[in-house]
Amino acid sequence: MKPASSKHDQNKTQKSKATTPADRQVFQHVANRPMGLAILWCLVNALIWCQLFLPAESVGQGDLVLIHSCWFAVLAIVGWGIFKLSNRTLIFDGIDLFLGLLCAGPVVSFVSMWMTGGELRTGLFFVWSWFTTAITVLLMRRLIPLFSIKLPVVIVLSTALVMSFLGIYQHFYFYASAEAEVLPLIENYQTAVQSLEPSNDSEFARQRALEKISALERELSRMGIPREPHAQLMFVQRLRDSREPFGFFALANTLGGFLALALVLMMGVVIYRAVDSSARIQFAISIIVWFILAYCLMLTKSRTAWVGSFVCLTGLLIFHIGRVKYTGFTLVKYLGAGFILILIIVGIAFWTGSLDVQVVLESNKSLAYRLDYWKSSWDMLQHHAVFGAGPGNFRQHYLEYKLPRSSEEILDPHNLWFDAWSNGGLLSLLGLVGLFISGGLSFLRENPIANQVQSLELIPSTQNVIIISALSVVFSGLLVPPETVRYIEVTGFWVVAMILASLLINWLVKQWRIPDSVLLWAACSMVIHLHGAGGFSMPIILQLVLIFAISTRPICPTFRVNSRVAGLLMLGAGLVMLGMSIPGVIRPRLAESVALSKLPQTQSTSAYRRTIQEWIAVDGWNPNPWFQLSNQLQQESKQSKDAEKLLEACQMLEQAISRDPAGYQYFGELAACQFEHFQRTGSKQSLEAALQFQEKAVNRYPTKPELLVQLADYYSQAERLVSAKNTAEEALRLDQINHQFGHSDRYLDEDQLKMLREIVESAGSLPTSSAN
Repeated sequence: MKPASSKHDQNKTQKSKATTPADRQVFQHVANRPMGLAILWCLVNALIWCQLFLPAESVGQGDLVLIHSCWFAVLAIVGWGIFKLSNRTLIFDGIDLFLGLLCAGPVVSFVSMWMTGGELRTGLFFVWSWFTTAITVLLMRRLIPLFSIKLPVVIVLSTALVMSFLGIYQHFYFYASAEAEVLPLIENYQTAVQSLEPSNDSEFARQRALEKISALERELSRMGIPREPHAQLMFVQRLRDSREPFGFFALANTLGGFLALALVLMMGVVIYRAVDSSARIQFAISIIVWFILAYCLMLTKSRTAWVGSFVCLTGLLIFHIGRVKYTGFTLVKYLGAGFILILIIVGIAFWTGSLDVQVVLESNKSLAYRLDYWKSSWDMLQHHAVFGAGPGNFRQHYLEYKLPRSSEEILDPHNLWFDAWSNGGLLSLLGLVGLFISGGLSFLRENPIANQVQSLELIPSTQNVIIISALSVVFSGLLVPPETVRYIEVTGFWVVAMILASLLINWLVKQWRIPDSVLLWAACSMVIHLHGAGGFSMPIILQLVLIFAISTRPICPTFRVNSRVAGLLMLGAGLVMLGMSIPGVIRPRLAESVALSKLPQTQSTSAYRRTIQEWIAVDGWNPNPWFQLSNQLQQESKQSKDAEKLLEACQMLEQAISRDPAGYQYFGELAACQFEHFQRTGSKQSLEAALQFQEKAVNRYPTKPELLVQLADYYSQAERLVSAKNTAEEALRLDQINHQFGHSDRYLDEDQLKMLREIVESAGSLPTSSAN
């Protein structure tokens, strides 16, 4: 039974039949699109959606710099086209202004960080991503009214469907097979390292052992397995205990947020097909696709994504029911079917063991963790209120304020507003607030012409769907660092899978008039998710939100710019930024890839140093090559018994610290290097230096027990017994807190606990005045 249309809908239909002269002008402009504009539309979409096939979390490592740099070429092409071909005045509105503020904040914050100190290399990668986001959304706001939002909807839903199948495979098969492959590799590596340390073998045997270790390290690096013992232990524990799918992302939580948005979009398809009696097969298949997306979302165990999808699905249904008058039987039928479908999904998840009661019962614990993150982030941002912590530099500053009971060393504050504040200071925070307000006002404002454009029956052509689906996968493999390029057969598989999925979704949305409410509810689901999860600083996540939230909003002529002037500025800016990309981000990132692939294969110390120096010459802001060189010098010092090489290693670590002055790791490494020099030579100066650098490491991360253990040991060696006792007691207190809250990955081992107790006992009877 079809629902009876309300008078409001009938009036709206009548209005749509009588087009005004302005409407006819819009139709004619859409119909007469030049071929170059259609090619640009395909290129822009492929560059946006190819990011869905890469780990969005790797922007800080520079894995997306090639994609980001391509956008400057796009900007130059668009500027040239506007300069040569357009005679219209370009218009901008409040949404454009606040988007500019949001994306300009990280640039200003980066300049501040450059002047005061920070990890500039990561910051620059993030700045490039924010430039990309501004260009992407500004361009899509102009292109979508000319082409239709349906193509982005088709590609996003197709990717979500492919990723859901991949996620289900990961949940049931990937982890078990990965564990079987990874554990023997880690055991072989650990055995090889242990056999090398006390070895009295010949130099030939030692060299063969080093070659074996290098080969194993290359394999570990290829599989993304850390080499540090504690990090390896945590990796194995996560591999054994986790079963959450992550799709093409790196984290299940990110996949959950993406699926929440896709689930709401798919519900728009289901709602439309539910009232179309001539398309029952499409309706049934739409239900199946929605079921697959919902089931994979359930497997991610992302509670924030669950909340976002539930709230927005409910809101969408209520909004739809309020606009269309259903008969009582039809209403009960559809709502009952939806409720039963959700029960089936949950039942299957419990029956297969993919979900358990603990996931639900521990929701309060997950919320408590986030409250701790937010409290520490708030305290940190009070000391960096104007410019924030700097793009990509949140963790370095956050650890100083991390609560003792909090376990994770998070990379972002897990909150939309704090994330904007941390990345771009007050400027980005103002931009985010302005976007919410201006976008909301735009939605409430009546605009018949915009509604007419929005309801156009512009179905994406099969040719465009196939081209963009294939290019998205291909670009994701080509525009990445060499070590992450996919094999041809893997790329071919995902191209075929993506084309099939997109053709299916394109068939399902055929003749579907997309109401703005579906797009806004989809964007809202991601926004709700981002209030308790990371992702705001990931380009594709923010672009998804903005494209579906504001790209269909009409552009009110608030600012006007002459087209030739604007085109010339865009052309110049695009070419300048593209030229800056080559020495600024592309060559440094590729130099890192080359160096990391060559270092394990070097056969001599001179070749190793030469490779490092070549890396440093291109990638000057990166602290990692200096750290690698320091490790090499320390290894040479152990083999040659030359203590002077330790001092040279310390100088290399000081170079690393100058490139990452807010982090604690390099200070701890430098303290350990100085302490080893003291143990070999008895130099009191080296012991004092070790104390100073370890104190700086502790100041930057005061709740890490391992740092306090080392500091207590150094104090004890320097015979500063009261300081040693106080530090040891603090380490023991933090260890008790970790046991109390069940942070097993942070427990101190028995040797460390024994040493701390001995320090406390030995200093217990000494008077305070004589201890230091």
